[in-house]
Amino acid sequence: MIARLSGSSARPARQARGHARRETLLDAAADIVSHEGLALLTLPLVAQRAGASTGSMYHFFQDRDQLLTALGERHSQALGALIENVLEPTEAEWRAMSPPMVIDRLFGRLFAYISDHRDALAILHESETELARTFQDTLERVLCLRLGEAAGVSVSPVFYAVAYGTVLHATKALPGQYGQIIGALPEVLSAYLITLTAQPSPTER
Repeated sequence: MIARLSGSSARPARQARGHARRETLLDAAADIVSHEGLALLTLPLVAQRAGASTGSMYHFFQDRDQLLTALGERHSQALGALIENVLEPTEAEWRAMSPPMVIDRLFGRLFAYISDHRDALAILHESETELARTFQDTLERVLCLRLGEAAGVSVSPVFYAVAYGTVLHATKALPGQYGQIIGALPEVLSAYLITLTAQPSPTER
């Protein structure tokens, strides 16, 4: 009876250690993608970077594709939580915000995450995810509230393309330029929204 209870109480501890080792391997993989590129990612290199044996890698990930899937899922969960935060304001709250506040609410935390996790876009950009579609729909809805339906529908792809394309370009920039490029994006997008806001709507012309 005692042995059975002891084994039962030890199981959560083993699971916690296993989870911690898995996260360490994912952190090492993210570091490789961030600084050396996706093409150089291999299971032996990840094990070496994490200070683990190659054999232990296969306990968690059977192959490179499974490792990439796990990295993608980790980023998707984190970004999903940030996008849920974007969805919180009411229509009245969106209308009351200044253009810089709108851009900060839409993009600020996403840019901060991408700035801190340089591997995220390299892992995710090949697939059109549900998260991306949800964000694009939200972006369009907010811009329609701010600019009117016709203008909002027309310019929302521009905002998304400028943000996404610039961040994707930044992943190929020199290490010191990556944060600088992403850091400048909110000001660029805010200036564009201010310009659009100042333009009369079609019914006012």
